[in-house]
Amino acid sequence: MSNMAINDMINTTRDYFNVPATPRGRALHTLDWFMNGKRTLNFYDDTSIKFNDVRGK
Repeated sequence: MSNMAINDMINTTRDYFNVPATPRGRALHTLDWFMNGKRTLNFYDDTSIKFNDVRGK
């Protein structure tokens, strides 16, 4: 898939369905929903989102 097709899919999905287009974005959306009970981010497909280890290891 070309970058143009991927970006078009991401923009279409985000604008009309509010579901992240990438597998990573969908996983983040699901975890955020179950852990916080609501959406805390607007764009889950962003590659600059960082993870924190909350278990303290």
